[in-house]
Amino acid sequence: MALKVQPEDIIQFKGSLTEVVTTDVSLTNQCEEPLAFKVKTTAPRRYAVRPNSGSLTPGETLTISVMRQPADTDVPEKARHKFMIQSVKVKPGQNLATVWTDTDPSTFMETKLRVQFDDVPPSNRSSVTDEDYHRVLDDNTRLSRQLDSLQSEKASLQAEAQRRAAAKAQQEMNMPGGLSLLFHDKKNLVLMLVLLAVAFFTGLLTAETILSPASSDM
Repeated sequence: MALKVQPEDIIQFKGSLTEVVTTDVSLTNQCEEPLAFKVKTTAPRRYAVRPNSGSLTPGETLTISVMRQPADTDVPEKARHKFMIQSVKVKPGQNLATVWTDTDPSTFMETKLRVQFDDVPPSNRSSVTDEDYHRVLDDNTRLSRQLDSLQSEKASLQAEAQRRAAAKAQQEMNMPGGLSLLFHDKKNLVLMLVLLAVAFFTGLLTAETILSPASSDM
């Protein structure tokens, strides 16, 4: 057939009767000439189709939206609801507005679709689609990897901090008695340097005095 219609047999509406439910129908022109199309239904008050008519160039695919209008109660005649998609080849120079009246109706191509309701009460219907589900899984995987990376970075930083603390403690242990206490405070360190400079210049302190271990009388 020149016009390929998807779905081929049944238009399915999934959702509550009290809500507007939309489903898509795909039209593809499989011939080498332009096609005009129009959509008809046995229940025009129940459905809205956008667009309900138009044209397709060779190889073109168009998606039309079919919207089921809400109803307060069940629709007993829903089993009899049907759609028909008519198509006709548009000849070169032919006016699209009059193609349906200028063409022999016996050349019209028709595809008929039945309607199926998959009614789900709003309170019981899941709002999570397969696409949402897989997107959440992907986000969880990405966040898990980021968390592992942050935890690894945290462990590295903690190890580096411990290494530096140990090196600092070892350095202070190797200092002559009393000097390590001064290094805990920058002000004390500056003061110590000033006092050492004064002591050197006045001759009260020599290098041998600083580096020799403190002696005590027994």
